Amino acid sequence: MLPYDRALCAKWAEVTIAAQARGRRIDCADAWIAATALISGAPLITHNHDDYLGVPGLVLISHG
Repeated sequence: MLPYDRALCAKWAEVTIAAQARGRRIDCADAWIAATALISGAPLITHNHDDYLGVPGLVLISHG
């Protein structure tokens, strides 16, 4: 579990805007998950690979 702070909030906004700019809408909760992975430098493990395709720099691990 990671606490939220200004850096995470700013990353959430970046993720949301970047996905929209790429024509890929991202749900609010998915943007928080992606932002947390980016801030922590961790890959994101998901079965919903397509939900995160608009997020630049995000490393995805997925089998689906």
